Amino acid sequence: SPSVRFPDVDLFRHNAPISGAGGVRSAEDVMQYTFAGASLVEIGTASFADPHIPLRVIEELQTLGVRLGARQLIELVGAAIAN
Repeated sequence: SPSVRFPDVDLFRHNAPISGAGGVRSAEDVMQYTFAGASLVEIGTASFADPHIPLRVIEELQTLGVRLGARQLIELVGAAIAN
């Protein structure tokens, strides 16, 4: 599980794109970055161990998104940051 640090709130409020990377192996990992403000999340080294991991994570995200009531992942970007 990745260690997520919240971005500078001013960057988030000004719609600066934020990318999350490091330790991503599951939809839950992606959601940690997404809730913290990342609109892009990278899967890197994990794909060397499992080349199918990106497809699996996408499938997991679809299921998780439905459970969270989101039609699109972008609806959850920054959910953990107080407005």
